[in-house]
Amino acid sequence: MLIAAIVAAAALATHAPGQVGSGGIQMRTVRFWLPEVKETSVLAVVEVPYALATPIGTGPSAYIAYQVIVRVKDDKGLLLTGDHWSRHAPAAMRSENASGMEQLNFAVVPGNYWLQVEVIDSATGRSTVDSLRLNGYPNSPGASDLLLASRMRAVPAGDTDINMGELSRGNYRFITAPVLRIDITQPTMGFLMEAYSAESSNASLALKVANADGTDVVALPLLQKTLPAGGGIIASQFSLEGLPSGQYLLTAALTVNGKTIEREAPFAVNAVATALARNMAESQANKGLDEVYFNSLPEDSLDAAAEELELITDVSRRELAAYKKDELSLAAKRRFLIEFWAKRDKVTSTPENETRMQFYNAVGYVNAHYGVRFTPGWKTARGRIVAKFGAPDDSLVNPMSGRGIRYLVWRMARGKSRWFIFGDRANNGNYVLLRSNETSEPGTPGWVELITPESSFDIATWLGLDQRFFLNNP
Repeated sequence: MLIAAIVAAAALATHAPGQVGSGGIQMRTVRFWLPEVKETSVLAVVEVPYALATPIGTGPSAYIAYQVIVRVKDDKGLLLTGDHWSRHAPAAMRSENASGMEQLNFAVVPGNYWLQVEVIDSATGRSTVDSLRLNGYPNSPGASDLLLASRMRAVPAGDTDINMGELSRGNYRFITAPVLRIDITQPTMGFLMEAYSAESSNASLALKVANADGTDVVALPLLQKTLPAGGGIIASQFSLEGLPSGQYLLTAALTVNGKTIEREAPFAVNAVATALARNMAESQANKGLDEVYFNSLPEDSLDAAAEELELITDVSRRELAAYKKDELSLAAKRRFLIEFWAKRDKVTSTPENETRMQFYNAVGYVNAHYGVRFTPGWKTARGRIVAKFGAPDDSLVNPMSGRGIRYLVWRMARGKSRWFIFGDRANNGNYVLLRSNETSEPGTPGWVELITPESSFDIATWLGLDQRFFLNNP
């Protein structure tokens, strides 16, 4: 998948706070330093305007579809890595300023590169290509780039839950864009920076809002924080209600150990009319009707939607076998899915099919947050469990120590009490299911030895079981 492919590459953004190519594809990267491995962790955000896609069909079933191709090249033009995938949306979403967002995470070594994004319109075959110059930190920069967020929240240590559309950094969850937009409906903006210092130190951060030409508009209160050895995150939120519509910069001057480091990031304030028009378009685009939903999907998305039905525990293989990917016509595939979900609509008094919406929202969530290299989130152990049973009510997180692999335990108290034990055998974030009290979910033989018997005692105690429960019931 895209994120996994980019992870294997070596690419970073320059100091440019955000760049727009000639085709209008907007890209920005935010760089963080990894002192343990002396590499740079990068968040790249790509915004694809829906205006680049031509509507397919007419009426409420019309949709737009496009392909996204990402390539990473070195200075000599050598392709380091690449990936591609398809996107689609209701045609009603194709309004001014409406766009699709792609968010990538990867780690790199020092060097100079190009990040190239190509968008191909499915209706016309028209191609739009934009590029962004990239480089990596040669050594500790003292501070990360400045990240802006339309929404930001802090979570307790050990909380692994991430909501739809959010990204994660430390104990913060946020939603961002290449050039953040706020408006009358959402006037609050958050920011996040990382400061790096070998010793414990006091840091101060001075923030200013400036016009696009650099003229100061308003200074925000000075922030001060004591950093532990190695550094830490400085983050906060503030309201810009009343700021006129236009283009702005948030400038940050971070002072640590007598040295000041400056960063900046762009943002925009939308006019009231633009904000209200966007909210109206979004509310009209997705009415929850099965016919509208499935008629708006291209064939590859219909095939994916049918395959994901494997997650529903009370669906027989025989019923799913009727969906023949290589034999049914496009119309027949849509009819199968419409009829499948019509039988499962639990609230027939409303035109929307809340059951279908809830299911695919859950699949979309786990695909966004639990996917691993070449595997969509719903096919991973954690993603499958969340899609089938919901998010955990409590979790026990334990890093790898000694000879045992790192593990994660989820506990769910809603309805039937369930628990799931996962292990990261390769120490790469790809957790497999080791053991559960849910009989429909098979475990991994010999799992106790993987985490060590001592760790199994800790897990049993945390779950309220006899300490030797898993030795007696592996």
